[in-house]
Amino acid sequence: MVSAIVETLIFLIRTVLDLFFLLVLMRLLFQYFKVEFYNPFYQYILKITNTILIPIQKIIPRSPKIDLSVVSLLIGIKAFELLLITFLASGSIPKIGNLIIWPLGEILTQTIHVLCLAIFVGSLLSWMQPYRQTPLSAILYQITEPLLSRARKAVPSGIGIDISPILVIVGLQAIEILLTRFLGNILLSASLK
Repeated sequence: MVSAIVETLIFLIRTVLDLFFLLVLMRLLFQYFKVEFYNPFYQYILKITNTILIPIQKIIPRSPKIDLSVVSLLIGIKAFELLLITFLASGSIPKIGNLIIWPLGEILTQTIHVLCLAIFVGSLLSWMQPYRQTPLSAILYQITEPLLSRARKAVPSGIGIDISPILVIVGLQAIEILLTRFLGNILLSASLK
């Protein structure tokens, strides 16, 4: 049984690392969706993540579409979290395959969660403040519009209501279910060997 001190330590480690992971993931999404560089939210995330990412970027080159240094930092954060929590909870070290596959699954599922939340919040803001442009609404638009525009093309127009957010969220949730099942099977087969 895990003691209260260890449980509290696990909670604190998970909270700090998950918050930093989320900031680094947002940076990756901002780069991928070409969010306006001078947006205050983007600048804030850059300031927080640059201290760790700049040394990594000197080692890992940037690719045109996805910054591999950011992806490697995301994998490193989740692998470190799994390593620490497993060691604190059970005194053992997870298998190397789990330290690679589980972080990849976390990156994919957290990306889906962020996109679903961005679509939901963006839809709410469009109802409340349909013509007001804020730094947050600009980011939400730049992240979600590539997905929503594709869904709008698939939906017949003329019904008066934009149901593309619902379609995209349902599609993203279906993808998440398939991914978690697929990666869960890989982790299960790796742990049985």
